[in-house]
Amino acid sequence: MKTYIFLLIVIAGVGLTVRAQTADDFLLKAGILANSNKFDDALEAINQSASKDNRQYARIMADIQFGLKDFKQAELLYSALEKEYPGLYRLSLARCAGMEGNMANAMEHLNAYFNQKNKLPISKIVNDEAFKKFKGNTSWENMWQNIDYSEAELKVNQSTSASENGDSQYLSGGLDEAMKKFPNNPELLYIQSKFFFDKKMYDAAENSISQAINRKSTEDKYHYQKSQILQKNNKPKEALASINEAIQRNPFNVKYYINRIDLNKTLKNEADVNKDLKFINFCLPDNPEVQLTQVQIEADKGNYMNAIAGLNTLIDKDKTKKEYYLLRGKLSLKTQKLQNADEDFGMVLDLTPDDAEANLGKGIAKYKLQDNQAACYYWQKAANLGNREAVGYLNKFCGK
Repeated sequence: MKTYIFLLIVIAGVGLTVRAQTADDFLLKAGILANSNKFDDALEAINQSASKDNRQYARIMADIQFGLKDFKQAELLYSALEKEYPGLYRLSLARCAGMEGNMANAMEHLNAYFNQKNKLPISKIVNDEAFKKFKGNTSWENMWQNIDYSEAELKVNQSTSASENGDSQYLSGGLDEAMKKFPNNPELLYIQSKFFFDKKMYDAAENSISQAINRKSTEDKYHYQKSQILQKNNKPKEALASINEAIQRNPFNVKYYINRIDLNKTLKNEADVNKDLKFINFCLPDNPEVQLTQVQIEADKGNYMNAIAGLNTLIDKDKTKKEYYLLRGKLSLKTQKLQNADEDFGMVLDLTPDDAEANLGKGIAKYKLQDNQAACYYWQKAANLGNREAVGYLNKFCGK
């Protein structure tokens, strides 16, 4: 069950001016492990931290205790945090009360939460495991009838749900309508930026996210989004500055470090690459994203067989990730393992038939296997998907 407690981390106020006292590596590790639902390891890490004065320490410890199902201890910690930062921990307290079976306390905290702005969608709260036991109770059901969301909140929640579910039809119309009514809403601008990004309209995406940041610069996810856009726009130095902003505001998200490694690789900042790689290995040595990053570094160094061995290990653990097969196919081409490359690109196409790179790669493998008819077929598919390299192969080898 996906927990929503960590969504509270990014609410304005707590966690966004992250370091009253600089967090040491053990506190950072504890936060990253907690966000990965590895609560036993997170507790071990936080107990080794010397950063007890850091403003994130109590919040991370509360998250860990909740994850370890010590709801009474989590409630005590969240209560102290709520006194210090009024309004930010009401949902967390409601979830603690719910897990303890105390419906009256859960309702008290929820009623206070629903009087605030920027609330989560009702569906994400009512379906939370902490509250399932109360379904059917008259008082509980009546509470939901009296919840008031502003029109702006409703538009944000609808657009967020559509974005998360990949509902491009709603985003094409509903988001435009929302933006007309609330053109300065930073969350809507963020969703609009993601929509443009998915459509490869990178200049428009950059414009939207820049507006969002101008209105709410504390959101780490906005800076991460801008970093991704700038990277696609071939602006790695600016992208690096943006991801550094994201990490400064939220140093507990491992994907931010992985993104920074990729940017520093592009900029040939080898010392910075190694520093971040060492850190995330310290935090999550078995994380597949971390392992894939190491594989890519091996591939960039020309150590293709080491990289293929690493991919074999990843594929043994998870056979659903197309990026594993795509990279292994490319490396198999480089090592002249043509049949292996052909099969790997085929696996990608089984998972995602419209992958342009896989169609290109399979065409190359087929050509080298002397199957020109199949090669031209796959290059044509890749060209139709916008791959320019495939167009070159078509013109050179297929008479098109």
